[in-house]
Amino acid sequence: MQQSMEEMMAQMSQALFPNGDQDIQAGANELLHIVKNAIDAEGAARVFMKSAFISRFFAGFNVAKLQEHLMSNLATQYFNEHQLHNYYRYLQSLNFVDFLYQTPLSQLSRLPGVDPAEEAQFYVHESWNATDSEPVEIPEIYRQNWLKLIPKNVAEFSLNGIKKNPQVTDANEIPGATGGFGREVTNPIPTFGVPGIYLYLYHLQLPDGQNTKWQRTHAVTAPNIATMIDEYQVYDQENNFICNLYLNPYHNTVSEKAPEGFQVHPDFGLMLR
Repeated sequence: MQQSMEEMMAQMSQALFPNGDQDIQAGANELLHIVKNAIDAEGAARVFMKSAFISRFFAGFNVAKLQEHLMSNLATQYFNEHQLHNYYRYLQSLNFVDFLYQTPLSQLSRLPGVDPAEEAQFYVHESWNATDSEPVEIPEIYRQNWLKLIPKNVAEFSLNGIKKNPQVTDANEIPGATGGFGREVTNPIPTFGVPGIYLYLYHLQLPDGQNTKWQRTHAVTAPNIATMIDEYQVYDQENNFICNLYLNPYHNTVSEKAPEGFQVHPDFGLMLR
């Protein structure tokens, strides 16, 4: 059954702000910090909610699109170039934290001692090693519109795995894979890093459009796949087990292909461009 627009918007809102007003307030407070309280709290909450939405769900989100959004909300006057890039960096950090850790906004902290109007502001998560939190930019070939700047240790782990993978691919399926796509360990779904796994599963649906639930079990190997594979148990919304799916996070892109018995959200491919 086709989802109504209201149901889809409610799902997106829940995905963005699982803790409701607490998450919105945390984002609004960070926006106020970036613009040095140049706008009122109510306006900050309104701008943050809209920009968080477009940063997650609009294809090709970048600094220019953020600037267009702020202009349409009569907010560009409060941002200089540093502040614009810092707000963009904050929004992308939120997306990364959600995909990788699925934790609240409140667990993302700014590095202290930075003037957001004069310097680059970076963020750390409580799971990251603060002594190795120098950010590094992902090379162009590995970029996705939802992942731009991450801490050095996390970035290096992901990129090294991709660079060393002799089977790395830009295709929907891994060359040399055999068996049922995604359903057999010998034909895992290729993604760009662990965040790509979450992005893929988040947009995986049953044929009737119902969203899936999932949880990781463990890492496994296959004789024809050069790198470790993650096994996930997949359920419907009533918590009925459907099957195990296998994903391999050491590739240049996120597959747009669905395993047998599933479909990906109709706009999923657009979100990756």
